[in-house]
Amino acid sequence: MWRFGARRGDVREIDRNAPPKRGAALFVDILAREWWELFKLNLLMVLFALPIVTIPAMLAATTRITTTMIRDENHYLWRDFQESFRRQFWRATLVGWIFGAAIALGVAAVAVYARAAASEPLFVLPVVVSLFGTIVLLLMASHSLTLMALTGLPTLQLLGKACLMTVAGFLPGLAALLLCAVVWLVHVAAYPVSIFIPATFGFSLCALVMTFQSQRALVRYQSLARRAAGTGNMV
Repeated sequence: MWRFGARRGDVREIDRNAPPKRGAALFVDILAREWWELFKLNLLMVLFALPIVTIPAMLAATTRITTTMIRDENHYLWRDFQESFRRQFWRATLVGWIFGAAIALGVAAVAVYARAAASEPLFVLPVVVSLFGTIVLLLMASHSLTLMALTGLPTLQLLGKACLMTVAGFLPGLAALLLCAVVWLVHVAAYPVSIFIPATFGFSLCALVMTFQSQRALVRYQSLARRAAGTGNMV
């Protein structure tokens, strides 16, 4: 009998001579393999986000699950989610709300300068700077969550590495953010037909997109670090 939270085993015939999938093809393959887990994960995300203050820890637990999905590792959804939620709660809450406050200030700055730029073109530059800074903070937050899921780095080292990952993978990270924005723009544009997007796949899909991008940024950072220092794996 199927149990909630248990990943069901599947038997797939794998062509070992086939080249490994990369990029968009790999992401589509993950979606096809994990769609039901993403549906259940989305329900957990909504449930654990209801107290509001638990949102950072919920995101950390979500990233732990999406990391195993991307790596095609076995997992038990409920057990692994709540275990990660408990283990990372205080650190994720501290880091998450610091990022949240900084991102909120960035968004507010963009809105204020954009209104001023409507009448004074000189404010266009502050709009661009504020928007760029907000995007950098969003990517750093995503990378920090992925590093929490993959490593046991101290918080300051984790934030430093997240910053370097943002530099190494800025353009793909920007593309990932735009994809998430498209998902929610479709939801808004197609409302009320799209009312079930948040309740089914909206949140977990965006979490998978950002984790996928973060892991690629980590690989890119490691490659650059090995070239620069001539050392082995940096994580």
